[in-house]
Amino acid sequence: MAIVDNTVVANASEVAVNDQASAAQYNNLLEDALSARVRDIYRGGNLVKNFPQYDSWKTAANINWWAVSTDGSLATYYRSGGFTDSGAPLSINDEGFELTLSPGGVSMYGDLSQEFVHTDEPLLLDSDTVVSGGVWVYLESGIDSATLQIKNGAGTVIGSSATSVTGSWVYLEVKNVTVGTTKTTFAIVAVSASASAVSVAITNPVFNVGPTPIPFEPRRKRYVALGTPVELLADGSLAGWTDIDVTTNTHALAFAADIMIHVRYNAATSNFAVRPNGSAWTVAAAKKITIVSATESAEISTIIPLDSGQVFEYTVDLASLQNAVIYLQGYERWI
Repeated sequence: MAIVDNTVVANASEVAVNDQASAAQYNNLLEDALSARVRDIYRGGNLVKNFPQYDSWKTAANINWWAVSTDGSLATYYRSGGFTDSGAPLSINDEGFELTLSPGGVSMYGDLSQEFVHTDEPLLLDSDTVVSGGVWVYLESGIDSATLQIKNGAGTVIGSSATSVTGSWVYLEVKNVTVGTTKTTFAIVAVSASASAVSVAITNPVFNVGPTPIPFEPRRKRYVALGTPVELLADGSLAGWTDIDVTTNTHALAFAADIMIHVRYNAATSNFAVRPNGSAWTVAAAKKITIVSATESAEISTIIPLDSGQVFEYTVDLASLQNAVIYLQGYERWI
């Protein structure tokens, strides 16, 4: 539709041939309107919570915004590079992870999933919102099938895509399903009857608003600085690895805490350390401050990943370490 000389016409072909300027204006308006509509349909980008870019912290145990159920376990994180022209990973070692099924010789079922609570995800609040998803999977010999599922708040599968092809990368995608209410779950399900442990490699998961999966991109994130740092710990104690919960000072989608640690002591060499919750790291492997002389003090700032409960851990290895204080300066969250 366009307006030419105060007359409404149906399309550009009805514009007088000699009115080239009006025809061009119509086409520009139409292109702008279509672009705005596409941006609205595909708003928000990828919603899958991917790996934050803290390579030194990454272990399988810390990929904890994924839930693993039944016979499955999450194997080591890995990355190296490259994709083919079709979008398939060049090797099994591209950025991703493995869902491993334990041996048993019976039908084993592993479910790797992320749950999106709509009150935390404004893009999903409308119950008629249309979503899509996609993921690359690589089935080892012995895996019977792998299925991408999108489920509604009642746990009902509202869209799925499956493969039984082993030994090569396969792209699974679910298109144009309506989310419903309360929550939506994105899941990769593997089934095997192998007597040995077998795995499915998974990479580039995408879950987005819109009628088809978008090309993979990591979920966007942003840093939130606190106007006034919050004291999380007033004085460390000798209690082994101890949890610190930051939920009251962050957002539901926070995945990493920006902390400042200050310590002092008046005796022998001592350490104050922090690590991701659930990590098996020793003090030697964790992020730490080591005090080596009497009355010395020190402080460091670091970003530490949080688990799904927004918890990290600290420990003190010497009773004479005094005034071990942790401040929350800000946090990183998914957008």
